[in-house]
Amino acid sequence: AEPAPAPEPAPEPAGPPPLPTDPLEYARAVWKDPIERDDIAVAKIKVHYSSYKNEFETRNGVVKWTDIDEEYAISFVFKGDFGTRLRAFPEGVRSNHDGSVPLQQKAVGARGEDDEGARDASLDEVYWLGLKPDFAGKYALEVDEDEVAGLGVETKSGPLVLAENPNGVDIPIGDVGARGEGCSCLFGNPCQDQYVCKNWANRFEVAKANGWKGFS
Repeated sequence: AEPAPAPEPAPEPAGPPPLPTDPLEYARAVWKDPIERDDIAVAKIKVHYSSYKNEFETRNGVVKWTDIDEEYAISFVFKGDFGTRLRAFPEGVRSNHDGSVPLQQKAVGARGEDDEGARDASLDEVYWLGLKPDFAGKYALEVDEDEVAGLGVETKSGPLVLAENPNGVDIPIGDVGARGEGCSCLFGNPCQDQYVCKNWANRFEVAKANGWKGFS
C-alpha cells in the first residue's frame, strides 16, 4: 500500500485586520488598549497652548482631546459648546495672520456626559490625526469661546467674560513675553499690566484657577 500523504502544513496565524480608513474608526483602533498590533507607533509630541508646551502621547500620529484637556484644563475654563482646533505652524512661522497655517484633521465621536447625563466637555471623544514626531514646527491648540456660555471661572467679583477671541492670531506661539495685549491670567500667568487684565484685583486667583503654581 502506498504511504499516506503528508498532512498539510498548518496555516500561518492570521494577523490583525487592516486599520480602518475612516478617521474616527482609525483613531479608535490605534487608541484601543492594550496595544496588540505591530503597526502602531507610540511617540511623545509637544502641543502648545499659550505659554504651555507639554508633550502628549500619540499613536500613529493621533492625539486625544481628553489627554490635552486633562493637562491644560480647557473645559474647566471654557463652558458650553466652545470650539477647538489644532494647527501646525511650520518652522519659522509665528502667526496665522493670513490664515495660511494648516489645521490637523479632527475626528469627533460621542459628546461627553457625566454619570448623571449632564454635558461634560472633558469627556468628549475627539482626536487629531496626522501629527509627526519629526515635525520641525509647532502644533498649537486654539480654543474659541462659546459666546453664550462664556467662561466658567468665578472670582470674588463674579464670572470672567472674554471680550474677544483669546487666540489672537498675532500672538507668537509659546511666547508670553511677546504678547502685545490680552489677559494672561486666563492662561495661568498673572497679568503684569492692569490695563489689559480682565480682573486685576483677583489676577492671582484667576491665574491659579488656570494652572499657575504660585511664585517659586
